[in-house]
Amino acid sequence: MADVLTEAEATNRLMRLAKEIARHDQLYHDQDAPEISDADYDALVRENRELEARFPQLVDPEQCFFDLCALSHEVVPGVRATCRMEGDAWEMEDHRNWLDASFKTYVRPLALPHPYALKAGSRITQTVTPATGR
Repeated sequence: MADVLTEAEATNRLMRLAKEIARHDQLYHDQDAPEISDADYDALVRENRELEARFPQLVDPEQCFFDLCALSHEVVPGVRATCRMEGDAWEMEDHRNWLDASFKTYVRPLALPHPYALKAGSRITQTVTPATGR
């Protein structure tokens, strides 16, 4: 990635990366026919994240949290509630500026193809563990 990049160039590259990553996700997850190595795929994702970090104004507001493993908040002063999530990837959308003023948490990353295609014999394991503490 070039050190000097305009916002317009970053916008263009992010759009191309999104299409390319989505295509490889579909090939891998739905067709079991990957065309690139895991390392090459990881490089695309890394470049995408680096660009989003350099140009946060270009991040799609529908995809503001990725790779969640837990949610935690203070229920009342001195008491925290934590929900740990294990299994397939989890993501969250920020809907606070929308009608229902909430966060939506998804088990299936929205960037992956829909509907979720499961092959015969696939085993899916997910766990939600609520935990509270002071």
